[in-house]
Order: sequence, then C-alpha cells, then structure tokens
Amino acid sequence: MTALRELGQKYGKLVSDERLFALYVISCMILVPVAELIGEINGIMFFGSASVITVYAVLGAFICILNMILAPFGRHWSDIFFVTLILFLLISIVFSCDPFSYRQAPQEVAELPEYGILYSCMMFCAFRIRSSVYRTASLLTIAGVSILHGIVGIFQSFGLIITPVTWHPTTYEVYGLTQNSNFYGSLSVLFTGCLLGLFIFRWKKITAVISASLLLLSSYCLICSMARLAWVSLLLILMIIPVSLAVMKRKDRLGKDHSIYMKRYLAALLIIALACILALLNPGERGLIGERFSLTAHEIGEEGIGSYGSYRVNIWKICLESVPKHWATGVGYGNLYRCFLEQRWFDPDNYYYTGFAHNTYLHVLVTQGVFAFINYIALLTVSAVAAVKRIINTSDDTDRKITWTCFLMFAGYLAASFFGCRVSYVEFYFFIVIGLMIPAGHGKVERDDG
Repeated sequence: MTALRELGQKYGKLVSDERLFALYVISCMILVPVAELIGEINGIMFFGSASVITVYAVLGAFICILNMILAPFGRHWSDIFFVTLILFLLISIVFSCDPFSYRQAPQEVAELPEYGILYSCMMFCAFRIRSSVYRTASLLTIAGVSILHGIVGIFQSFGLIITPVTWHPTTYEVYGLTQNSNFYGSLSVLFTGCLLGLFIFRWKKITAVISASLLLLSSYCLICSMARLAWVSLLLILMIIPVSLAVMKRKDRLGKDHSIYMKRYLAALLIIALACILALLNPGERGLIGERFSLTAHEIGEEGIGSYGSYRVNIWKICLESVPKHWATGVGYGNLYRCFLEQRWFDPDNYYYTGFAHNTYLHVLVTQGVFAFINYIALLTVSAVAAVKRIINTSDDTDRKITWTCFLMFAGYLAASFFGCRVSYVEFYFFIVIGLMIPAGHGKVERDDG
C-alpha cells in the first residue's frame, strides 16, 4: 500500500505540473492554425484543425480526469464547471432529437462532442497555469498566432488568397486561416484585445514597438474582415479601458501608472485610427466598408430589423420558437438545424446554412437546454466578477496586468458572441482566456491598500 501510495503521489505531481498544462494549452494554440495553413495549401480546408482538436480533446480528457482523481493540491470552483459543461453536453446528446446527426453535417458547420470536451479541458488546464511566466507565455502565444493570421490576412485584403473558399468569397475580405470572415472577426477580437493589453500594460520597454506593430496589423485585419460583430466588439473594448482606468484611479490602485496607461491608451487609439486609414486607402477595402454601412442602413430601414446581420434576427426568432418544445435538454448538441426543420417553409437542402444560431448564448440554450444555458451564464458571470475583484485587489502588479489584459479579451468576445458562431477553432481560445484570467492557484488575492 505504501508503494502504491508513493506511486500515486509521483504521478499526481506529474499530471498537476503547471508546465504540463502550459505545454498542452500553448501547443494547441499553435498547432491549430498551422494545421489549417497546411490544409489550405493542399486544398483541404477544416480537416487539419479538426484533427488537431480531436487529438487534443482526447489528450485533455485524459489529463483532466487524472488530475481530478489525484488532485494533489485540492479542488477549485472551476472543477464544478468542468464537470457540468461536459455533463450537460452528454445529456443533450442522449436526449437529442436526432442523436447522431451531428456526424452528418458538413465539416465546416459540424459541432462534434469532442469540440465541447476540448473547451472544458482547455479551461481546466488554463485555470491551473498559476505562474505569471507561463500565463505571459500563453498571451504571447496568442500574439504570435495573430501574426500568422495577420500575414495571410494582409494578402487577402489585396485579393491574394491561397485557396478559394466557399464562404464569403468577396475578393478583399480578410478571413485569416478560418475560411470565414465572420469567424475571423470573432478571433480577431481576442487578438486585438490581447495586443491592446500588451501595449498599454506592457512589462518591458522593448515590447513597445513590437506590440504597437502587431496591434496595427491585428486592427487592420479586424477592420478588413468586414465583420460588424468585430467592429462593435472593438469599440466596446476601447470604451472599457478608460472606464476601468477611471475606476482604478478612484480606488487609488495605480498611482503614477494611471497617467502612463492613459497616454498609452491614447497612443493605441492613434494606432487603430491609422489601421482604419490604411484600410480606407486600399481601394478594395474602401468599397467593401462603404457597402457594409449601406447594407446595415438598408437592412434596418427598408427590409426591417429581421434581416439585420444576414437575417440574424429572423434566425433568432426561429431558434427561440423551438425552446418551449425542447426547453429541458434542447434539440441536441450539434442539431440546431432541427429548429428550421420544424418550420413548414424550410427547405432541407439549405440546412447547410443553418448550423449556427449566430448567437452563442442562444445556441447553447437551443441545443442544450435551459439548464445548460444557466450553467454557461453562471460560468461567465462568476469569471467576470472574480476577474474584476482580482484586478482591483491584487498586490501583484504583473498579475494585475495579465488579468486586465485577459479581461479585455473576455469582454470583447462576450460582445462578439451576441452575433457570432460557436466555431471550435475559435471558441477554444476563449475558454483558455477564462482560465488564464483567474488561475486556480491563487485562492486568496492579497489586497493592496496603498
């Protein structure tokens, strides 16, 4: 028994090592876009990223389950959400209207169980990255991934693409390595939020030029994606920064750093303004931007609010109509198209376009039911409150900068989720951000009373 106990302790320390968690999270963030790039070069879209995600879902489940069993440093409230997220996912599959139809959907719109498992595993592991060094490395990895997407995006903004895509074939829309400009719009919100934090709250002077350059690149690609959800989310982030700085000044948490951060914020506004100018100087992008504003006015004014955002409001209405009938467990994970099949006018041949509710919160409600929806909202609420308290109360300046940066990404993505789609190779980044924002290793945050 003693030998068995010692063996358990040995492997317990191994599976709970934050270096393992950091390696798991960082390597996945790198491999997903690299695999998609390789796939696109070879004319095989979505296969590369989906394969990486499936492998990491299995690997993550193994790591997380072992850690839950051994738990050498105790439990954390995030463990509850790790379990409930997967539990509600499985329940929605068991009681699905069509249990195995998610496997029949096209790869680009499929919502497979392993994707949901990956989200939970990424969050679980990111929560256990306690060291500021590894948390910073994770943020820098996101910044590095933005470079890969951004370089491809620059060429796309001038009509130079690797392989033609079926979605949003407009010549100059930027979609990075996501194959869809709206998907990239959501991802670019995370990129830009991260780079804004790295620029404003930068740790070292040497990062000023680098972070400024990457912010310019990310902002330019965000604007050129023509994703209105990204534009709105960026505006929200830019409003949150001065408000949060004002709150911190009122509570006397920053001292002289307040004026420094405010100057950097103003500099960031100039960088984003420059990105807007560069986009307008691009003839193709200038035409698309004008068309997007005209389309918005036309949708709201002439066609009615139901047609807004590629008929998003109408899609929401159709999805909501299914809630009373399937309120407990939803129509089933990956079965959103069932909402449309219940409509008499719907043509099944076009369900390819109805794999998403175009609102993440509604998507969870419709596919997994009201209890899963409440659980998801609870996770977001608890995370937001914990992050705000941490930013205000922590005495660790580096920890505050990391949490603050993650909160900007978190808030921006929450806004984008009101209009965006839950795509696996974008969504998992968000769950990583949740964990990095409020790591489990800091059970108590020492309050700085100045």
